[in-house]
Amino acid sequence: MSLTASVMCQCLDAIVVPTKFEPYLHINDDGFLCIQLPVAGNEKCHNQFEAWIAHACEHEDMCLKQEPVASEADLQRFQHLLQDADPALFPTLLRETQCAHKALTPATAAKQMLSELGVFDRTVHSRLKTVLWNSETAISLWEYIPEYGSEMQSSSIDALSLGVDAQGFFIQSDTGVEQFRSQRFTQTLGDDPSAVDAQVVYTDDASGQCFECHTAITGKRIRWPNGAWQNDAGQIRFEYPVHLHTESKPQAAEDLTYITDALKVICLAAVETGNPIRWQLNCALT
Repeated sequence: MSLTASVMCQCLDAIVVPTKFEPYLHINDDGFLCIQLPVAGNEKCHNQFEAWIAHACEHEDMCLKQEPVASEADLQRFQHLLQDADPALFPTLLRETQCAHKALTPATAAKQMLSELGVFDRTVHSRLKTVLWNSETAISLWEYIPEYGSEMQSSSIDALSLGVDAQGFFIQSDTGVEQFRSQRFTQTLGDDPSAVDAQVVYTDDASGQCFECHTAITGKRIRWPNGAWQNDAGQIRFEYPVHLHTESKPQAAEDLTYITDALKVICLAAVETGNPIRWQLNCALT
């Protein structure tokens, strides 16, 4: 699911509305121009209206600005950043950017949002983002962001969970007992690492501490020797990195520039026109 925002243009007072639409012209509760006629029995009129509004003025569908704001996951991350910094600094942004929020945002609130976005750009920093890297290829394998959780992989064979948090890579039992932790380590596998019961030895580079189990960290997907992505049994192959390490760094507000830029465009359009911001929730197709 994602959130899209738009602002209607100001052209309605300057254009000629066809006579057949004029008595029924109406801006609905979602802020969109429509005709107040039941669809049943008036399908032709509704189709004609849709065709007319698409090119009624220089703005397609009489929409001055329309911006895809963010996916639901990234919007939650944005909300977390606001909450972590100081919710008292961003009351309007927190209220108006919630995915559950479907009401119109008036231009007065959009003006306040612009002010809060400026504060966000200057001050907000999230908690650390920790990444697990294949040390030999510099390819990132796992990424830990606090609000998404730290467990990345689990094993029913060993009853173990593998993951990354702010302190590095860890392996823990299903009862929560930590078995291994490291920020730079190797994994050593047997001749057939894809076997269900393949043995894996994790070794911390600094201390030499080892831990043996049957759950390996996989890298990117690779082809079989014959060039196929699957063998005759339908199995797929993966790389198994030998040298790995974790790295943590602060995530600044700039990481979410695409969200804040979209909000600035929309809020500015609302302030300039005096028209409200219209929010639309879009469901992802599967």
